[in-house]
Amino acid sequence: ICTDLCETLIIPQELAEKTTLVNGYTLDACAGLGDETKHWEKASRAHSAAMINAFANEDINILAILEQDTLGDQEVVWAQGDWYGLEGLLKRTDWSLLRMSYRPFNFEEGREFSAENTESGCPEKCQCDKYGDTMCKMREKGCAMQSSDAYFVNRDAMELMVPLLGEGKVIDFHVFRDLPNQVFLIPAVAAQTSYSYAPDVISMEDGKKSVS
Repeated sequence: ICTDLCETLIIPQELAEKTTLVNGYTLDACAGLGDETKHWEKASRAHSAAMINAFANEDINILAILEQDTLGDQEVVWAQGDWYGLEGLLKRTDWSLLRMSYRPFNFEEGREFSAENTESGCPEKCQCDKYGDTMCKMREKGCAMQSSDAYFVNRDAMELMVPLLGEGKVIDFHVFRDLPNQVFLIPAVAAQTSYSYAPDVISMEDGKKSVS
């Protein structure tokens, strides 16, 4: 999903035929969305459009969605066995989202449940059971793990998400929170690098601290 960088994004050659650029500005214009519409509402609609377009192809069961401002963490290194584990997960159907990037929003520095404000730790329902060395599955839904800049979604989850997005729900604040069976890469392998809403701003370094 891109906006002002659609013409300059570089796609690896081996992925070129499997990649579609979804131009957020074009979608906004087609839907008649102007400056009065919040950025996160426009972005959520773009995610919905990307899913609807991709899953119209019945041969596609898993879709990776990346926003133009996501940045891979070059410090994360996987062993070959980790890649086999990821391949095994993608062949299963008991997950909804595979999150490459995420933010435990309420636990970040200065927020409600951050270390300086509480010693209660992560609620039990939001704890994550490990699946191999590089993945874990959250026990229940309803947890504030925000950020939608890099994730995999399967077809079954899309059927739950698109109606919610059509109601005006925000992709990571509302829709992700209501999805069960989410899997997270640990540590996160990407992070968002730009924000439209000042209270959301966090550096990659501080973001890493919040999930350590």
